[in-house]
Amino acid sequence: LRRDKIKNFLGVQQFDGVAAYLPLQYEYMVAKGTSDLISEIEKITGLKAHCKRAPPRTWAPKDLDAEFVEWMNDHVDWEVEKLVGYSRRDTQYE
Repeated sequence: LRRDKIKNFLGVQQFDGVAAYLPLQYEYMVAKGTSDLISEIEKITGLKAHCKRAPPRTWAPKDLDAEFVEWMNDHVDWEVEKLVGYSRRDTQYE
């Protein structure tokens, strides 16, 4: 399901009527804040945003059970995940 969702999402840029396509990882937006994204949308649309811009925050990956990480590593289509900037996690926790 996730694989198909990602592939569909990446195909949106080809839809009729799509003027701009801004794929963005949630983790990136949290770490960098929303100011750049909002500015880019303003530039594309020619409209001025009237929303509060979220400041950058510290982002740290969640601690996950090694067995769960191993299962995900074995069952996720990592070639598709790479298209949106994700990669396997190391199962060796110190």
